[in-house]
Amino acid sequence: MRGLRQFSHHPQDGIATLGTAGTYVILGVEPGTLPFNITQLILPELTLTGSRYSSRHELRETIDLVARGLVRPVVGARVAPENVGQLLDMLERCALLGRGAIV
Repeated sequence: MRGLRQFSHHPQDGIATLGTAGTYVILGVEPGTLPFNITQLILPELTLTGSRYSSRHELRETIDLVARGLVRPVVGARVAPENVGQLLDMLERCALLGRGAIV
């Protein structure tokens, strides 16, 4: 995965590493707060989002399985950023097997 970084205890450090228009995804749920300067998101047009899809532990296990070649992710389509509309069309038609990748 391009640009995949893991910051287990300090998400603000991860946010600081993003380039212009970068996205930081928080996986899983941990108690606490996320202190950061809001202009750190606004000025470089960053996106901060959360995912309830899996816990951090499950993500680590998944990455390990893929890295060891025990699981191969199903990527049904790969498109260039300018063709992302094709992926959206496939999703609407339920014609995308697995995941779509923007490369």
